[in-house]
Amino acid sequence: MLLWKKIFVASAFALLLLFRLASATPPSELADNQAVMSLEDSLEIMLTSGRSQDSELVNLYGELSRKLEGSESERSAEYARKGIALAEQLGDVESLAYLYFRLAGAYYYRSMYDSALVYQNEAISLIPEENRSKRQDTILTETLIDVGNIHNIRGSSPDALEYYFKALQIAEETKIEKPIIDIYANIGQIYFSMNNFEQCEEYFVRMRDLCYKLNDSLSLAYALDGLCEVHAHRAEWDKALECADLTNRIVSVHPESKPSERLTGLLSLAMVWFDGFNEYEKALNYAKEALEYAEQCRQPLYVAHAQYQISSIYMGMKNYPAAEKAARQAFEADSSSAYVNTALHENITKANIALGNRTAAMEYFERYKKWMTEYSNQNFQIALTEMEVKYETSKKDMEIISKNATIAQRESERFVLAVVLVFLFIVLAMLSVILWMRSRRNRILAEINATKDKFFNIISHDLRSPAIAIRSGLKSMVENMKLMSVSEIKQFMSELFNASDNQVELLESILNWARIQAGRIEYKPALIDVGAALRTELNLARTAATNKGITLTADIPDDIFITADQEMLRTIVRNLLNNAIKFTQSGGYVSISTELTANRRCIVTVTDNGTGMDEEQLKNLFRLDNRKSLHGTAGEQGTGLGLVVCKELVEKHGSKLNVTSEQGKGTRFWFDIYVQ
Repeated sequence: MLLWKKIFVASAFALLLLFRLASATPPSELADNQAVMSLEDSLEIMLTSGRSQDSELVNLYGELSRKLEGSESERSAEYARKGIALAEQLGDVESLAYLYFRLAGAYYYRSMYDSALVYQNEAISLIPEENRSKRQDTILTETLIDVGNIHNIRGSSPDALEYYFKALQIAEETKIEKPIIDIYANIGQIYFSMNNFEQCEEYFVRMRDLCYKLNDSLSLAYALDGLCEVHAHRAEWDKALECADLTNRIVSVHPESKPSERLTGLLSLAMVWFDGFNEYEKALNYAKEALEYAEQCRQPLYVAHAQYQISSIYMGMKNYPAAEKAARQAFEADSSSAYVNTALHENITKANIALGNRTAAMEYFERYKKWMTEYSNQNFQIALTEMEVKYETSKKDMEIISKNATIAQRESERFVLAVVLVFLFIVLAMLSVILWMRSRRNRILAEINATKDKFFNIISHDLRSPAIAIRSGLKSMVENMKLMSVSEIKQFMSELFNASDNQVELLESILNWARIQAGRIEYKPALIDVGAALRTELNLARTAATNKGITLTADIPDDIFITADQEMLRTIVRNLLNNAIKFTQSGGYVSISTELTANRRCIVTVTDNGTGMDEEQLKNLFRLDNRKSLHGTAGEQGTGLGLVVCKELVEKHGSKLNVTSEQGKGTRFWFDIYVQ
């Protein structure tokens, strides 16, 4: 793929995120000044009438902070602080959490993310973990989304996902549907940046379906644009065109559509027609129309992206003078975007080479290197200015929180002392970490040695001793064959067969365990039908159960598809069924069932009413270093190694093998796997 195509796909979602954040709060020219003035009049009346301790005043401060958040952030922060002070006096914890959320928002829209995070965490700490009100659920959900947005902007995708999923869980449990749309969009965007296109598509499809349900056509356009990018990456151009066309039609007729929203639909259409169908004229028309809306947005970055796409289309048409002109105009519009300017440099250089202007190409390359140096210096100055602003803001906040207590002037002696204390703290912390790591390493080594000793004990005792017994039995049988009746020979052979069968089962468990420890078993997930995958194991187990007089039942609905390794799944179920049959008396029962949950998981359960286990046995169930060999109800031998294999194979599926048991009443094993 050409560089410009890679950059367009990589930056498309960055623009999409900017559009969503820009549309979350109206810009200053669209702020409802009339509503703000009315609220301020109400505030003045309440203060002059002596109602300075009224709880209604707290709500008024919060509403003013919300109204001014995106347009006048400093005034928004001022009203939020006044509300916080009053809420603390009144002991109104719920309103206090909301006002800290509003104060964080004021810093968020000034791109002062460190301060925003401080107040967001303060808001979260004031909301109880359980028994929350509807308002508290809403505050917590929106706060978590904003924290995720900050991590997303800073490029920390795992942290952003963590907060988005926390917000999603609360929103889905409490049926707060509107924020779910934004959460789906943000999660989809992150998965796209991680090249996880399956998950990306899943969340944009969820977003699309919810938008249809809530009749939110403007958010539907964002969902379709996200799906367009996924289809474009997969070269599914017909689907990409369908999504881009529908996106553009929605934003072109929606009464609340902004120029930035018109821009994203047109850019997607231009990209699809150019990259997917090589229809240069159509692509160019859409890109030029997008440029008009980009200029209306008054956002230089939008203009640069539109001009950049126009330049790339002209390059495809081999109209090199026009390509160079558009690239230079993009550079003039916004020279702050490193990834755009890299592509512009490539376009201008190639255009000049194609036109035979090699001197101009080299000259621009030198300018590019000079620009990179200036850009780095510019970034340093911006960072320095932001640090100074953050320091002044933090100083003001500390004065308010500590009730106008003055900050003592920093003296050189105190600074040196602070540095020494910090150094000593770091040294002590490092020593503590080293000691902890050494202790942990010794503990792990001890566990490994104990496991090794147990493993050799299994081989030397549980495998060797029965083999010797079988050999002795066969020798005795050969020597006394003439003295034995047919029925005695048949019984003797049956016992030897059962003993050897146990040996084969034990040997298979040992080999599987050894392969797992050596990393020789590769996890190969695929879409499989649970019933079809387990049918062979059920038939084998049913024969063993019938021979022992045990009833085996199965409750597995048809057409349940899961993502799993089929061979591993069969091994897990085979071991669990054999284990249940082994420790169940004649006349008992063993059952296996599957159950679908609301969160798209399939629970597989094996239950018996056999001998069960006490607390000590449960505690050591999955440990090789502290186990005793047990015998089944018919004298079957066992080491517990099969359950250890089951546990590790289940964990390879990202799940956990759970067990409950009561001595004399039976045992239940279960685990869950993701449903396709």
